[in-house]
Amino acid sequence: KITEHHRLGLLKLRSQRLGKDEVCAVDSTSRSAYGRSLADIRWGKNKDSLPLAQTVEVVVYTLSSHLPVYYRTFPGNIPDSRSLQTILTDLQQAGFDDIILVTDRGYENLRNLESYIAKGQAMVMCTKVQQKQVSEKILAFGEFNSRPDGMEIDRDTRLYYRQYDLVHDVKGNGGSTKKSDRLRLNLYFDSMRRSEELVNLEIEMMIQKEALDEMIAAKAVLDDDVTLKRAYCYYEISYDPATRIILSYKENEKKIAKAKRVSGFFAIMTHKLELSAMETFRTYRLRDEQEKYFQQMK
Repeated sequence: KITEHHRLGLLKLRSQRLGKDEVCAVDSTSRSAYGRSLADIRWGKNKDSLPLAQTVEVVVYTLSSHLPVYYRTFPGNIPDSRSLQTILTDLQQAGFDDIILVTDRGYENLRNLESYIAKGQAMVMCTKVQQKQVSEKILAFGEFNSRPDGMEIDRDTRLYYRQYDLVHDVKGNGGSTKKSDRLRLNLYFDSMRRSEELVNLEIEMMIQKEALDEMIAAKAVLDDDVTLKRAYCYYEISYDPATRIILSYKENEKKIAKAKRVSGFFAIMTHKLELSAMETFRTYRLRDEQEKYFQQMK
């Protein structure tokens, strides 16, 4: 039998092959399972609503030598943001001390950011534009036509960019405080992407409106509120609480304005690294190899 002791032993051997400041990508993919005996399978829910359980397969691999250095299976109901705490603990126990972790938006939340800071972990993390620190920076640009004021342009990628220094203190046990080390927010703006996202927004609003009109004509009974909010996110719907039959609807102006404001923007955060905004962008783009690996694995 392969025990946890054996698995950690293998990971420790792999950690000894890495150089200092090795850049390593962290990501996961779901995989359908036909078995029933493993706990990871029993708790896995298939996101495509297929009658199959699924697991989440996490792989960390180097972006220089392209070798997998860590793996772990999680139950299919564990989101990426919750699995990062376990991944960081495993990597620390296996001796992966001087590596740089690259993660996508699925791993981004406040708790994970504070874990990076508390552990002194170097990282490159794609960040949701709806996150408070990012949305405040976007809001500060105000109204603009082709480009936001204060952003520079990279002629090779045609991206506008700007880097911000951030400070974030993490309170530890006993009242101690750990300060962030070179925590930076890199904000990017893609004018072509903005145009496409605004067109997609118009189309999505049209589709939702047509569906709501059909439901009013048919006096259809609405789904539960959670499903309703997800399916018709750009409209505020009024309905009879007793029968759940739709009465009227109107545009959710606040939601639409927010979607328009953040369109074309994306953000990447770094910690413990001396990287410019475009160096950060090029480092993050190396993750493309991991997506190809997952396709091959499936």
